[in-house]
Amino acid sequence: MSILVTGASSGLGKFLAERLKAETLNRGDSIPDKSYNLIIHCAYDHKAKDELSANIDLLEKVLCIPHEYFIHISSVDVYQYPKESDYPKVKLELERLVRSSSDSYCIMRVGWLIGKYMRYNNFVKMFTGDKMTLSENSAMCFTTYEQVLQYVQKKQIFFEKSETVTLASGRTRLSDIAKRLGLEPKWGKIDNIACNISATVFDDIRGLQHIVNQVEKDDNTSVKGKASKA
Repeated sequence: MSILVTGASSGLGKFLAERLKAETLNRGDSIPDKSYNLIIHCAYDHKAKDELSANIDLLEKVLCIPHEYFIHISSVDVYQYPKESDYPKVKLELERLVRSSSDSYCIMRVGWLIGKYMRYNNFVKMFTGDKMTLSENSAMCFTTYEQVLQYVQKKQIFFEKSETVTLASGRTRLSDIAKRLGLEPKWGKIDNIACNISATVFDDIRGLQHIVNQVEKDDNTSVKGKASKA
């Protein structure tokens, strides 16, 4: 099976490309002149001056690549539109574009993505003891890289069905995770409260420690030792 993963230089895209042994398409690469059984679109440009135009332009180019099935990684943040951030609005527009341009697709709405190649963010800092910006009142919906991988592997059998799915836990407070793991985070002051989707709260709390131990800092040094002692 031929698979193309976009946004594979880091994060979920890198993880999926490695595990699925897929070809990759990253920013600056030429659009491939071939067809694929499956395209997984993970790429998203957060830093563009015009976030909407930049990401629509990118998605249009990827959708033009001949494919049998298209998986688009969206976000549970679409349930919170309108919001101060443009992110939910952009994600909704991208979803509409996928529905109108692809005959066979899966739009996957994910939560805060947790996995080996995630950035050295507030979630990781909760384990390492570094100063966070998020407060103890923050509550998030979570999705692990492994959950996405397992769903993709199932979808390879049923390419004919187009659907929009939510693949995320119910809202889980960061303070509850810290308490259950005996962590003492250096909380910040920003309250970030995710929408409360109809799903169970994240229950594999112990598994989070294993994931964080695999994460690398921005300077490519492992956080394993520091996180394990937290």
